[in-house]
Amino acid sequence: MKSELYFEYHRGVMTTQANHKRICARAKRSHQRGEVASLAWLDGRAYPGKELTEDWKKVLFNQFHDLAAGSGIGQIYRDAQKDYDVVRWSTNEIDAGALETVANLIDTHGSRAGQFPVVVYNR
Repeated sequence: MKSELYFEYHRGVMTTQANHKRICARAKRSHQRGEVASLAWLDGRAYPGKELTEDWKKVLFNQFHDLAAGSGIGQIYRDAQKDYDVVRWSTNEIDAGALETVANLIDTHGSRAGQFPVVVYNR
């Protein structure tokens, strides 16, 4: 049975709210960076599953079609911005703590005179 509600050429959402889509994409990337916590978990740091789950719920809630298409009212975009700010703050804290744990495990003692240790993260 073919559904008239599905059109196979729909592959994106046009919007009048480009900033909303931009901050949504940034929130998703921020959440992904928070997953570095799984590396720190391997060394015994508590995994922030509850925090990451709540952050992800905020991201998903603010992706529904009225917001994405730009047909919502101004207040919902302001509320979404607040949620995205919370996600960014939370995942930045998780990410920073996890990276600190990982960095502390890296031997940064130079073996020869004139050498200095460097730790680089590709974010």
